[in-house]
Amino acid sequence: MKHLLICLFIALPLFMGCGSSSPSPSVVDNWADEGVLFDPDTCGISGALGIADASIISLSNGNFRMFLSINTATSSAALYSAVSTDEAHWTLESGIKLADVTVSRPVKLTGVSYRLYYNARDNSGIISAATTDEGASFVTEAGTRLATGGPLDARAVDNGTAVVLSDGTYRLYYGGANETGAVIPFVILSATSSDGTDFSKESGTRLSSSQNRATHPHVFVYGGQYYMYYATNTYIYKAVSSDGISWTESGSTGIAGADPFVLRLSDGNWRMFYNTYDASSGKSYLRTALWRR
Repeated sequence: MKHLLICLFIALPLFMGCGSSSPSPSVVDNWADEGVLFDPDTCGISGALGIADASIISLSNGNFRMFLSINTATSSAALYSAVSTDEAHWTLESGIKLADVTVSRPVKLTGVSYRLYYNARDNSGIISAATTDEGASFVTEAGTRLATGGPLDARAVDNGTAVVLSDGTYRLYYGGANETGAVIPFVILSATSSDGTDFSKESGTRLSSSQNRATHPHVFVYGGQYYMYYATNTYIYKAVSSDGISWTESGSTGIAGADPFVLRLSDGNWRMFYNTYDASSGKSYLRTALWRR
């Protein structure tokens, strides 16, 4: 299995608890850690310090493409990609897809076209790029999809997931914060759009975690139920909802890490892709965990 590293360019300084050895709270689901998928020292990119924010799409040829943010000792985070035939073994593709990209999440438009949402470099908003070739290349889109300045996100807006609703409109789940400090207490907020480009913020908080921090949510619908996996101060947590508006925190997954992306596998099991940070080396690693149903 090829190895790479994961290090969060913007979000990492806000999440220093990743990989902590503190005891896990009551655990939901049955995740088993599979180890490091991508390691910075063996990823083949000179000076790599971090690879973060994995997200995955299914390709029309039956394979899979993963998007990752990789930063080095001499450059800020950029968007790279990797491909897989089996959802487990991944090969990094050559070249940078986009510069200055963190916390990227794609949403399918039509056919082989996708829109990729990601953080503005200073966390002042969420911006986007489009692809018409399943992520082989991207073109940045003008403007900001969502900016700071609301009553619950004056300090920062942190990208999450855009979900296409049953009526063809979009709901974007994201982290918002008003405060400053070493550990910022993000909450999960939402915004809606008719076309995926102009979003209007919805009132209220979708989720305020018991851990006083919830951000980088990965949201998906399965079996008519909404699921959310998100980063807290240390562990990745899970929440559920019947309507996508009112959420209930289920508890910790027992996985110490950040920036989760959960993929349902072809065999019916689930794989989580997430980051861990090693304070001694200053590097981050992309790991996986498996939930056998």
